Amino acid sequence: MEDNNIHSKINELLGQNPDNFKIIEDKIPIDEQINYFDTSKRIKGYSDLENVLIVKELLFNSLTVLPLKREILSKLALIDKPEAFRTIEKYLLNPDKKLLNWAKLALLESRMILESSILEQNHILISSGLGGKNNKLRYFLVVFLKEGLLFDETRKKVITNEFDTIFNKNKCSAEKIRYFKHFFTLTVLVPLDVLLKSVFLNAIDECNQFGSFLKDNFIVTNVKQLNATEINNFLSRQSKENSNE
Repeated sequence: MEDNNIHSKINELLGQNPDNFKIIEDKIPIDEQINYFDTSKRIKGYSDLENVLIVKELLFNSLTVLPLKREILSKLALIDKPEAFRTIEKYLLNPDKKLLNWAKLALLESRMILESSILEQNHILISSGLGGKNNKLRYFLVVFLKEGLLFDETRKKVITNEFDTIFNKNKCSAEKIRYFKHFFTLTVLVPLDVLLKSVFLNAIDECNQFGSFLKDNFIVTNVKQLNATEINNFLSRQSKENSNE
């Protein structure tokens, strides 16, 4: 994991104005986000974008094919008129299930374009597979027990207390923790100006003051939540690499 201060880089680009960025809060798969923004980029240069307002009611027709609805949503999102935003908003009240994420992205882009038009300043959209909340990005963390050890109630309590203490100091918000045989997983919301590696290592170090039971290497990602099989496969690969050294 690269130890980058994302927020500082954003502030450099935006002239120290934190209101200029928006985080996609929903958990939308990365490949779907890429597909949406590739489509948005492709149609941005169309000279007849506003003509989509004439056929906007096709969105609410059950006979309209999904590819056409995708195109309509993407075009509406690029028009800086309240009518376009309200149309997407109305569609989201009863969307086609397969277009739910697409419509959410369209609404977010539409809102940003309207705000940019009104405020006369550009916005930057920050996205990840796990989404975020209140200008914080969501991360999925995996921390490993040292060999030969198991989780007991005392160790679980230490982990909860020490991670909560470090997270609170850094304005992070722990969400869900799960314990497995050799590791635990945690989802956490982290402000953009926080150095991930430092926060997580500090929390692990504090836990290890009570018996040195956690490894100081960990997995962290904001792309997706890993399942137990994926994590165990990682452990197996790591074990093989270590044995071959």
